[in-house]
Amino acid sequence: MFAAHSRWGNERIQEVMRAQRDTYAHLNNNVLHLANQGVTINEIQNVYKLPASLQKQWAAHSYHGSEEHNSRAVLNRYLGYWDGNPATLIPLSPRESAPLYVEMMGGAEKIIAKGTQLYGDGKYREAMEIMNKLVYAEPGNQRKIFWRISLSRSATKKRARACATASSPPPTNFATACRKVLRPRAVGSTRSGG
Repeated sequence: MFAAHSRWGNERIQEVMRAQRDTYAHLNNNVLHLANQGVTINEIQNVYKLPASLQKQWAAHSYHGSEEHNSRAVLNRYLGYWDGNPATLIPLSPRESAPLYVEMMGGAEKIIAKGTQLYGDGKYREAMEIMNKLVYAEPGNQRKIFWRISLSRSATKKRARACATASSPPPTNFATACRKVLRPRAVGSTRSGG
């Protein structure tokens, strides 16, 4: 426990320590169990969930990390960052692969139309997935910059609502930084965005 997270009374301290112990044990053991069933590092964040009994414990909430990031970290520790798929051993960079995806999806207008539909349906992650291809394929496309700002804000808000407590700081901070960097360019500012 941190000094700033002061708790008084032996019984209360033990309760908090047990919740933390059980949370990390569950994370470690169940992520490895899922890996043994074939779940990869690129899938684990969508599969691993903390049980309801631990979600009710405030000491188990994701204040300094998230289940999504921590589950990937466990797999990275034991198995490394590669998912075992030969196609992803030496992947193309997003800048190299995105133009191909944009071409196959029918171009920027079709991607923006589909992104709009997904966004309207509340499928922010899916919308962000396809819009991100456009971000890398067409860095000068102003409409995609506005989309990235909107999507990062919406995905962050959805993530915050989905948590039992406040959103985990790392994803929120990255989304906020992304909006701050992109907004000046999106409105035609000559600032560097930093």
